[in-house]
Parts: sequence; structure tokens; C-alpha cells
Amino acid sequence: MSKNTLSAKVGDRTLERLEDYANEEGISKSEATDRMVKQGLDVEESDMRLVPVRADGSGAVEDVQEAASKAKDEITTTQAERLNS
Repeated sequence: MSKNTLSAKVGDRTLERLEDYANEEGISKSEATDRMVKQGLDVEESDMRLVPVRADGSGAVEDVQEAASKAKDEITTTQAERLNS
């Protein structure tokens, strides 16, 4: 498989997180970036986006808690509808 070069500007915190991830996994920053881009695209192209996340990873806790509560309510409603049908 052929691979192409990608250049991107990211914030300091994002770069630090990427470097930490690469170190923990024992892979290069290039491989870590490839994995993250693939995972991000998979999420964006699916219905897995339940929690809003800012691009720099600094989503407010309140936003996450609110989104999680809403998702839980939706799941509970769906389960109740299935039981009643």
C-alpha cells in the first residue's frame, strides 16, 4: 500500500497528546497520526458521535455530561419503545 505525506498544523496540547500516544504505543508520530486520522474519519462517518469534542480535545465537562445524559435518555426511550411494541 502506498502512503502519502500529510502536513498539518496542530496546537501545542494536541501535539503533546499525539507524542504521548506514540510513545505509549511504541510507534512513530507518523503512524500515530495515521491511526488517529483513520479513527476520526470512522467516527465522523458513523453514528458513533454521541459526545461533542472540540478539535483540540478541550471539550467542557458540562458539554460531555449533558451529551452523555441525553444519549442515555435516548437509549432508555428506545428500549422502552421496543418493550412496548
